[in-house]
Amino acid sequence: MAVKALFAAGQVEAAEQTAMLFTRDGDQLNNLYDMQHMWYEVRCGDAHLAAGHLGKALKKYTAVAKHFSDFAEDQFDFHSYCVRKLTLRAYIGLLRMEDRLHNHPFYIRAAVGAVRCYLALHDAPAAAAAASAADEATLAALSPEERKKEKLRRKKEEKQRQREAEAAAAAAAAAVEAEAAKHRNSSGGGAEGKQQKKKTSTRPPDPDPDGVKLAATDNPLQEATKFVVMLTQAAPGHLESQLAAAEVYGRKGRRLLEAAAVKRAQNIAGPDHPDVHRAIVHFAQRVSSDPPSNPVVQQLVQGLLPTLLGDAADVQAYAQAYSKQHSSSSSSLAHQAAAAEMLALLDPAAK
Repeated sequence: MAVKALFAAGQVEAAEQTAMLFTRDGDQLNNLYDMQHMWYEVRCGDAHLAAGHLGKALKKYTAVAKHFSDFAEDQFDFHSYCVRKLTLRAYIGLLRMEDRLHNHPFYIRAAVGAVRCYLALHDAPAAAAAASAADEATLAALSPEERKKEKLRRKKEEKQRQREAEAAAAAAAAAVEAEAAKHRNSSGGGAEGKQQKKKTSTRPPDPDPDGVKLAATDNPLQEATKFVVMLTQAAPGHLESQLAAAEVYGRKGRRLLEAAAVKRAQNIAGPDHPDVHRAIVHFAQRVSSDPPSNPVVQQLVQGLLPTLLGDAADVQAYAQAYSKQHSSSSSSLAHQAAAAEMLALLDPAAK
């Protein structure tokens, strides 16, 4: 419970140090992976995602996905064993378990988290380009002397941030080592303690401990699609699966698949759900700004829009009606936030 609370509070290093107290000395993080502590990996990934550390978050989420791949591969030998031993009842149970293997809550949370990371990576270049353009405009408005001073100031700030990050990393490493040494001294005594201290890990070092290579993918949407396909096949009845599919297919321009995902999400949670409201508005806005080129798809999508928007004439009226419905204090904060967010999306001047 303490580790979960620390992750929820965003204190990742403190949570890791606390978890290390209950693992073997010398290779704590690998021990957690080997023991397949998926609750730890999912919550650690959520904490990294909330902090914007996409590479580290992907490292944890993909570790959970790897566990489930190992579960499926480990059953290959069991197929021939059951047939050879004529344990057909156990074999049928195995087949049913494999059918719902990726419907497990841990896999769903990890897959949805990985999709969010890849979507953030996909959206990052556009946001970075906009920020760079605004920065260039700010510098262009300055005189040559002021521009030079501004660039020098930014270089000093960057060097200062690097020094602070290096100092923080060194302090964290020293704290972990001190805690590990304290734990060894308190738990290792006599001959058994000496033998335990001599044990070292034979595992080769992780070539990508922070998930830098995972976050450096050239096509984040393609990686996200792999998780979405598995989610929609194995867990189609979960709202998170359909919302993730709508986000991915919407960015890929696959309007028919996005429409199907949004409609399923509406059937699962109802149109009043805040996330479903966001999905409907995003879908209607994309159809309006970038309609499908295929006339058959265009006809199907246009035929589905009235079902999603209800009695509203267009997406603007739909968003305003939803905002009016949840403007009172009796509505939850999530509903009010979704209403305000979508109104601002449709009319940026209203911010």
